[in-house]
Amino acid sequence: MRVRASGGCGANGNVAASGKGFFQIGLHLKIEPGFLLLMGAISLLAVSSAKGQEDRVSLRDDQTGEVTQFNADVVDWDARRLVILVNGRHREIASRRVVDVVPARSESLIEADAFFASGKLPQAMQAYERALTPQLRPWVIRGIRARLLQCASGLGQPDRAISEFLRIADSNPETRYFHLIPLVWDRSSPPHMPTGIQNWLKGAGEIRALIAASWVLQQHTDEAEAALSALKQSEDSRIAHLATAQPWRLEIITASRDDLTRWQAAIDRMPPQLQAGPRYVAAVTRKRLATTGRIAEDKANGVLISLMRIPILYPEHYQLAAAALLESRNLMRDMGRLRESNIVHQELQRDYGYSHAAALSRQEIPELSDQQR
Repeated sequence: MRVRASGGCGANGNVAASGKGFFQIGLHLKIEPGFLLLMGAISLLAVSSAKGQEDRVSLRDDQTGEVTQFNADVVDWDARRLVILVNGRHREIASRRVVDVVPARSESLIEADAFFASGKLPQAMQAYERALTPQLRPWVIRGIRARLLQCASGLGQPDRAISEFLRIADSNPETRYFHLIPLVWDRSSPPHMPTGIQNWLKGAGEIRALIAASWVLQQHTDEAEAALSALKQSEDSRIAHLATAQPWRLEIITASRDDLTRWQAAIDRMPPQLQAGPRYVAAVTRKRLATTGRIAEDKANGVLISLMRIPILYPEHYQLAAAALLESRNLMRDMGRLRESNIVHQELQRDYGYSHAAALSRQEIPELSDQQR
């Protein structure tokens, strides 16, 4: 059983480890007026691209499924648009049409991507820091900071992860990396609290308030819930969706099946790339409901599917994917499926070895080994 990323980004816009390219995104496309004219210009560009045009862009026609690749100077790229230079003029392409963008990479960036793809997060972080130079274009800098964010999150450095995210979001509010916002979704208390984060609950802006409320929810519940209640009304639907789901963490041990149905309806209304954390909370709650009393095999298998979808669909959420694997491992152990439980334990150590969940699983290695014998 393998659950780590196979490369690039998924169809939901997630960023994951990849040896192929730097930032990859797969989205459903729609033909709009002017698209064929643009594709004509791009086709000419693909045939006679100059050596100086170092970025590789891939667009897909959703009617034919054909992917057109061409070299271009990419001026900018965010969640709304890709801006390229075609025949000396700026052309905008809706980001939903973009399959892949691979920028020209320095040796240090190539090295960083290789470390990241192989799961060597400390080395990747150092290499990305070396690759981060002021001469880079802003959209490339944002991409490197997203990688640094992922490395910091994976290594259990929330202060650094939050700092990198805010650099991205402050410089580009329509960032493609909003789904990487460092929120807490695991039901256990965070092992390390970011410095001074409670001060962001009021007057620091919606993004900072959301991050703060997430981190202090279990320690300062009333203040955090008040902040989240206000954020549910945000005009930014991304913030409103996540603020709606955060309080569910407090109900994992008390929620009913009706609550779970309501949560699932809310998840279905969210963009896929924002569903990782809410899916985790719902899956852990479903696990509790399914294992109250005698564990039914069919219900348990349904829970396992819900949990395993998280590392499969959202591997870029390193700590969360690991937490879902640990929940799966524990459920298998409780059902007496010790061989499968050990396999998931090995998966945790191999692919998410820096995670808090992997450390917890390591504490039970002697117990698992004795039972396996």
